[in-house]
Amino acid sequence: MKQVFVETKALMGDLTYGKKPKKGNPQQDLVRVKGFFPAIFTEEEWQTLQERLGIRRESSRGRAHSSEYLLSGIARCGYCGGPMTGKAAASYKDKQYRNYWCSRATRSRALCGNYNGHSTTKLESAVLEYLGQFSDPETVRGHIEAGDRDELSRKRSELKDIEASLADLETQFTQNLGFLRRGVLNEQEFVKANNMARDQQSAFQESKETLARWIEEQTGREETIERVPGMVKTFLEDFHIMEPRVQKAHLQTILKAAHVSRDKIELEFRV
Repeated sequence: MKQVFVETKALMGDLTYGKKPKKGNPQQDLVRVKGFFPAIFTEEEWQTLQERLGIRRESSRGRAHSSEYLLSGIARCGYCGGPMTGKAAASYKDKQYRNYWCSRATRSRALCGNYNGHSTTKLESAVLEYLGQFSDPETVRGHIEAGDRDELSRKRSELKDIEASLADLETQFTQNLGFLRRGVLNEQEFVKANNMARDQQSAFQESKETLARWIEEQTGREETIERVPGMVKTFLEDFHIMEPRVQKAHLQTILKAAHVSRDKIELEFRV
């Protein structure tokens, strides 16, 4: 069966052609002509689609998305961090009871020693009630900043250490070059030392760029802080007129996780 590849940007009305990256040759030479086709998606709709696809990729098997439970793919055990899955218990007096359980604990107590379970109705109501507090921008700001403050401080410290290490390598190279000129090191020894320093520099530089990107994303949280309250308010206002899968899809664009313990819920927003 012949496999057909479709350039997804065409859905936005763009024509893309040229050489695409191939194995062993990451270079690409693409030409993009905007507005060539009638657009199916607007820019905003396209970004929303990419966000939803990114969320779906977080659960490779897709069970969280097909599940009828609102918090599937969102609820996490507050003790071990494992996913909490919805399960229906045996019916009693013609009434079906449903609960969320820590999936690790149900497999083995060695994976999670806390048999963390909650009534579906009570947990979902508690999460939605707690979520309602975040229709206020200042509440969102305080929550996000409190959760990220320690991590941000640690990452900044790591970045500072890496920058110091890169400076040390630069100094070391200058010193070795001086040793070569004075005959303390021969050319072979200099090349060996220089190659080792270059490998270290490459690793440090990659870590530096990764950390710098993370810090930039975290320090640029204003957009999220402004966006979340409106999303929360609209979601809760329209919640009761949405179909269950639509409810979950919208909730997943707001929350990355809800960490649940016996007497505590901590929400993790998508920043």
